[in-house]
Amino acid sequence: MFSGYELYEHIADGGMSQVFRGRRADGRFERDVAVKVSAGSIFDNASRERLFQEQQILAALNHPSIAQLYDAGISDEGWPYIVMELVDGVPIDVYCAGVGLDEKLELLARICSALTFAHSHLVVHRDIKPSNVLVTPEGLPKLLDFGIAKLLSVNDKATRTLALTPHYASPEQLLGQPPSVASDVYQVGLLLARLLDPDLVHREPDLEQAIRRASSGTDLELNREVRRALPRELVNIVEQCVRTKPAERYGEVSDVREELENYLTGYPIRASGNSRRYRARKFVRRNAVPLAATAMAAIAFLVSGTWYLMAVNEARHRAELEARAAQRVTDFLVEIFNAPDPQIALGNEVTARDLLDQGLARLAEDRSLAPRVEARLYGAIGRARAQLGLNDEAEPVLRRAIALHEQVSPTARETLSDQNNLAMTLRNLGRFEEAVAVAGEALAKHEQHHPPDDRLRISLINNLAASHQQWGNLAAAEDYYRRGNRLIEQHGIPSEVDRAWFHLSYGHLLNLQGKGEEAEAWMRPVYERARNELGPHHPATLSAATNLGHSLHIQERFREAFPLFEAIHAGRVRTLGADHAETLAALANVGSLHIALEQFDEAEAALSEAVARLAEVHGAEHPITLHVTSNHGQALLGLGRYQEAVSVLSENLAVERRVLGEDHPYTLDCQRFLVEALLEAGRTEGAAALAERTLPILQARFGETHSYTAEMEDFLSRAVEAR
Repeated sequence: MFSGYELYEHIADGGMSQVFRGRRADGRFERDVAVKVSAGSIFDNASRERLFQEQQILAALNHPSIAQLYDAGISDEGWPYIVMELVDGVPIDVYCAGVGLDEKLELLARICSALTFAHSHLVVHRDIKPSNVLVTPEGLPKLLDFGIAKLLSVNDKATRTLALTPHYASPEQLLGQPPSVASDVYQVGLLLARLLDPDLVHREPDLEQAIRRASSGTDLELNREVRRALPRELVNIVEQCVRTKPAERYGEVSDVREELENYLTGYPIRASGNSRRYRARKFVRRNAVPLAATAMAAIAFLVSGTWYLMAVNEARHRAELEARAAQRVTDFLVEIFNAPDPQIALGNEVTARDLLDQGLARLAEDRSLAPRVEARLYGAIGRARAQLGLNDEAEPVLRRAIALHEQVSPTARETLSDQNNLAMTLRNLGRFEEAVAVAGEALAKHEQHHPPDDRLRISLINNLAASHQQWGNLAAAEDYYRRGNRLIEQHGIPSEVDRAWFHLSYGHLLNLQGKGEEAEAWMRPVYERARNELGPHHPATLSAATNLGHSLHIQERFREAFPLFEAIHAGRVRTLGADHAETLAALANVGSLHIALEQFDEAEAALSEAVARLAEVHGAEHPITLHVTSNHGQALLGLGRYQEAVSVLSENLAVERRVLGEDHPYTLDCQRFLVEALLEAGRTEGAAALAERTLPILQARFGETHSYTAEMEDFLSRAVEAR
């Protein structure tokens, strides 16, 4: 049994699996699904790992042109399986046999958009071919089968030896080299060639000859007779996609999409060069009708004057609409804050939360607002709720704002800005996978429709980095930080606040990696500059101080770090209030420094208070609450309350493994503390077993020489000797 699914029709065979049509056996929904089951002849660990990797990849890829994952698991017989959207469609080359050139290019542009979205999640497909791109009867392309996809941040030798389709494999795949975005660019080029004419690209007779060509560095040969019958610009796009050297191809799949869209709209494409003659010819073709009327100079002058006036009037009209929308938003918000409902106040002080609730109620009742104005108001109230730490209440309001924005303009900057705010809210709620999906989608849209020097771009990249970081994907986080740094170097960031937030987030990553000295070298100038330019109580200054304090803590410079953490806590109380989530995190940091200074009574008092109040603010299973609970267990250990420490840490570890995973930094901290508590409580068998389980994970994540690894080796040695 496959978790309540009945399989009733065999659909297809693959190199690693079989695909069946299935349906829920319990009647929870009637929709047919595709159930992909590991083939019976490949029950080795490597194939199982590949299938589980596919589950994880697909779960994060929520895009209209990517087949969606619904469920995953292992059958009663031990067969791994995944349940996916059943796509009713035909292979793209079959569908395109009966459509015009423009529709073919539009379909491929949508596939490029889906791949750009996947690449923003650090995923490459590596097996793009006609049978993996189905087109529905409604004309929607769907990209299937990420079965041999690979997370760019993973260096897994097994993924380099996965099955591939020789005719669509890039040269680096044929040579067994690691995949990259360039591999997908190559395969998109081959797919474009297939749609233009199946005979455009010469096929090698066998795999051996394809590998020899790849080894020699020779580019694919195009059929001369076929290429002469095709638009030269499209052939140029194919040629640039399928260069043997990855560096000579387009840098991103989004570049290919831009080329296709330029061709469709009559603009020059990069692959055809940038000569004046070529650009002039494209201009003439785009403007053939207006230019054909040049013989009628007087009429042309009048007509162009009319067009100019129409354009000016249209621009003026848009500006007036924008001004009215902005004024309507301002008037609405001012009205809310100037006239609190007496039924709310009842003689008491009216809080910001009261005013936001009142504004939301009035917004729901007002039917006179245009969608653009309504969206901005929901966005403003959602952001304000999030800034007050009311993330549970902010989420639905921000989702409403985004839904309204998308009715007007799904790719507008304000739409993407609210998606960014929603992603931050989800991250604060500990829902890191959802945060990555939302921010990744917004970043992909921003890259397609907005300039790279827009400050929102760096905010989205920072958000993705921080979400991966808190999720425990430190390699993915570092990739995004490096990407953001390149953006800062190339274009600069106009706001010092934005620059400070980005740099302090990267400093936090270095701290998590145990690189205290490197983090301090990075964070201290950021902290000094933020303090001087933004003031000592600015949120960016306090966050920079927090990361600097952690850097000092890692280096065991506890007496330098302690006054810094005390000042941060006092600043948070003053600016945010005693019950704000960031204030409680600052209190927890003070408690951790008390542990380092062996002031265990003070540590236990601060951390027990922080745990209780964080559970109210975030919830008992939020990552921050769990991490502070581990530190509370460490304080109990310092007080000699070993059995109590074992109980607290054991319960916490079970939740962390379920919520965060075995190798998350917070889980590893809890395991370290629990091993020590078990040793001190005389439970050496349990200590030895947990140490043996934890040591390889620490070695893999931090290296053989890291202090955490050395500490665990010492614990294991003590446990073995005490047996």
